[in-house]
Amino acid sequence: IQRGGISYTVETLRDYARRFPQAALFYLIGADNVEKLPLWREATELARLAKFVVVPRPGDVDVPFPEPFRGVRLAGFPLGVASS
Repeated sequence: IQRGGISYTVETLRDYARRFPQAALFYLIGADNVEKLPLWREATELARLAKFVVVPRPGDVDVPFPEPFRGVRLAGFPLGVASS
């Protein structure tokens, strides 16, 4: 909001990395987004900045993280909501 205009995840993570240099950054995503990660803006930088935490979706399959992304999958009940 403070930057104005379109906000990309990589820009937000860069800002947090700058503001909190000692913090380990985690980014929560739905399982349906795992295979799309290489298509995100500046994907390699994004993968360097954060570890991804995957929330299962109803009916999803366990898709491995594409290189160079890394992360963990949450166990539990699939969540049928999205940010949109």
